[in-house]
Amino acid sequence: MPPIVRFETLIQYTTHAARVAQDIAQAAQVPFLGVAASLSLSILRGLDAVKSNKEECMVMVEQIHDILCNIAMICSVSTTNGVLSPSLVADIAKFTQSVRNLNTFVMSQEGKGKIKQFLKQFDSAARLKTCREDMNQFVTLFRVQAGASAMSGIAQLGKNLDQQHEDLLSLLANYPDLTNSDRVSKIDTDSNFSNKSETSLSMLPPGPHIFRGRESELEQALSTLQLDSPRLAILGMGGIGKTTLATAALNHPSVIVRFSSRYFVPCHSVATVADLVSLIVSHVGLAKGANSEAMIIKHFKDSPATLLVLDNLEAVWESVGMKAEVEDFFVLTY
Repeated sequence: MPPIVRFETLIQYTTHAARVAQDIAQAAQVPFLGVAASLSLSILRGLDAVKSNKEECMVMVEQIHDILCNIAMICSVSTTNGVLSPSLVADIAKFTQSVRNLNTFVMSQEGKGKIKQFLKQFDSAARLKTCREDMNQFVTLFRVQAGASAMSGIAQLGKNLDQQHEDLLSLLANYPDLTNSDRVSKIDTDSNFSNKSETSLSMLPPGPHIFRGRESELEQALSTLQLDSPRLAILGMGGIGKTTLATAALNHPSVIVRFSSRYFVPCHSVATVADLVSLIVSHVGLAKGANSEAMIIKHFKDSPATLLVLDNLEAVWESVGMKAEVEDFFVLTY
């Protein structure tokens, strides 16, 4: 298959698999799967901007396709017997974190000049190495769980791409309830993932390994976050370290003690308030409904102290005609 055709086919098949995963996550309320699917779609949208290690990223996208197809197969059995095992939920959570790491790399390639790319190359190389190692493990793990061959190797992935797509279509035809929201699976009550706060905590990005030059801003942020019902906007041009500052505060011991629940929602691909609401619903772990805004408001009002970080919110806030609508939404949630 010619490289261009293969690239387009990979994007098409993986997009379909991710959307199926979103439907399954919503229908069966599978924790983390909806987030993994949304992050996968974000990666696909950003692939064109990747200049370095693009082939390696494509290999990992192919692995994501493989994994999502096998998760769908596993869920077809789990939703039939009505129980999601704790180990399956834990594995999907770990896979989601790896997808998040790859998405972070892809995002870092957008709008980067040559100098910035050079300065970031060592961090990017380490990030990709970790992603590659993780994806290799998850391919084998979910193939085994799905009863498929655990044969490794990129060549095997390439041979199976078309077949996996056909198998996924057949699976949906044979299990129409798999994406039916009237059918809901339950997590084993012994699972540590039955608590939504604990679920969200495991998805937080780590704090920066090296943090210099923004100590005063961090102290100011930490002081603000100790106030009653604090709101904090970290403003500035791209590339100055806003996300780094946010993750440093998010993982600070005083913040961990202050807030029972912490959520980090990447908003770079959000275009409308409806998209933003849907993204928050997915990250918080709520089931999507007819009035998602009301669900979010009720969830936060009924929950203990909660910190919600909206990274790259300017993507929708600064969009034409969106500023007032975004601000109206936050007035409701205050």
